[in-house]
Amino acid sequence: MKSALATFTVILLAAAGAAGATGVGADDKPLITFTPYGGGAFFHEDFGLEDKAIFGGRLGWQLLRHWRVEGNYGYAKPVRTVDDADVDLNEYGLDLMYEFLPGHRLNPYALGGWAQFDYAAHAPGPKQHLNGWEWAVGLNWRLAGDNANNRSLRFELRDVMSELSERFANDGDMTHNWIATVGLQLGFGKSSRDSDGDGVRDRDDACPDTPRGAVIDASGCPLDSDGDGVYDGLDKCPDTPKHLKVDAEGCPIPVTATAVELLDTGRISTSQIEFKISSAELEKRDTAVLDEIAQTLADWPALRIEIGGHTDSSGSEAFNQKLSEQRAQSVLDYLLVKQPGMDRGRFTVKGYGEGTPIADNGTVEGRAANRRVEFTVLNTEELRKNIETRKLLER
Repeated sequence: MKSALATFTVILLAAAGAAGATGVGADDKPLITFTPYGGGAFFHEDFGLEDKAIFGGRLGWQLLRHWRVEGNYGYAKPVRTVDDADVDLNEYGLDLMYEFLPGHRLNPYALGGWAQFDYAAHAPGPKQHLNGWEWAVGLNWRLAGDNANNRSLRFELRDVMSELSERFANDGDMTHNWIATVGLQLGFGKSSRDSDGDGVRDRDDACPDTPRGAVIDASGCPLDSDGDGVYDGLDKCPDTPKHLKVDAEGCPIPVTATAVELLDTGRISTSQIEFKISSAELEKRDTAVLDEIAQTLADWPALRIEIGGHTDSSGSEAFNQKLSEQRAQSVLDYLLVKQPGMDRGRFTVKGYGEGTPIADNGTVEGRAANRRVEFTVLNTEELRKNIETRKLLER
């Protein structure tokens, strides 16, 4: 038992050290809690004590936002069942607590640690020291109007698992002794911790979840000088013109060749989208071109697009007309899967069959060029003017 207690003490010390390593400085004033409580102690039958009222107090030190180390003392004066002798019972505990919703009015918690019963009867016989692990669950209910979170009602159910000595009937087995309490938790001191590490203490920080490395104002909120959505300090291109789109690092996004074609001509035409022979099923072994087109169309959500399918003159005219329609639909289906955020209503599909060739169907090369898909802007007024020399994607 002594080795287990030593192990738990080491764990608590390590937790305290971790708190210091994560931003609790030497000049910080930790938040102290004191909780006087009362309740009932319900002893295991092998303990040989009647259930009795218990009173005591708990003293806690806030390590981190969710974590607290706490000492506990309780006193009860039960009667020993074998001879009706009065008993002085002192309970001591050392626990590590986790609070699930710190700062909320209702804040459930759980704790675990080490506890000891000192047992002394008002009759001849040796004093007993019984100890073991303990755990508890509870709820802090902040009192109405106490925005500083300095006073709350605390409800708790604790299981003290004491190992009895050989003089008890169970011959050294572990017992479960339940303690149900209600107390008034009082907070003292103001924590000067800085949870997000931005240099502004939590109690003064209007933006408590600022990403590390971001430049902040006096209230702890991040700055974005160029208005591109990436905070100063994290922005690798801090002077981006306001009309340009940026990547996750705040730098302008270069326009792809596909985007240049769309913006300069109002159309993307490609014969590099492959289908299975005489089928509308896409060949999935190489979709790089179609993937790039999908991204370009996603970057310009205001544009309404017609997807037109075209074939060569192989096969009947009726077959080619139907095949071109089906292929245009297959392309749209793929785009919407690749970019699920795109609006289906932006797109129309149309099959042109073999009727609009751009090359000689009498050659292999010409037929390959004619088997194409074209993406045409229908609302050309949305295209910006004077974009010939622009090499960056605009917002």
